[in-house]
Formats: sequence, structure tokens, C-alpha cells
Amino acid sequence: MYGPSGAAQISPDRTIAYATVTFDAQADRVPVADTTRVMRTAESVADSRVENALGGGAVSNATSSSNLSTE
Repeated sequence: MYGPSGAAQISPDRTIAYATVTFDAQADRVPVADTTRVMRTAESVADSRVENALGGGAVSNATSSSNLSTE
């Protein structure tokens, strides 16, 4: 759930929101297991009303090494 400081990340009509995940290492040094955990968490909430998209170097690295979908 977004707190008061995250209100700018939600559109006025509340149909679009975004979150940023920042790892504490460069993308090529983030363990694939850590990135995969984030990806699976995002995928677990996707349904007919919720769509998500993931991107960035860590996601690309995890996807190429494990053949996971990023959409």
C-alpha cells in the first residue's frame, strides 16, 4: 500500500500506479534469486484487473538466465 509520500505515484483517477525497486548493487551483481523473488511477487498480483511490467538490468539478467517472462 502506498503511504502519503507515494501519492504522486498514483494517477488522479487511481487506475495507474508505479513502484520502483532499487537493489543495493549494480545489476550484474544482483543475485538472480533476489531478482526472481521480486519478479514472482509482481506476477503473483497480476490478474484481469492488474497488469504489471518489469524492467531494468537486473530483470534482464534474471530473465536471460532463467527464461522468465517480464510481462
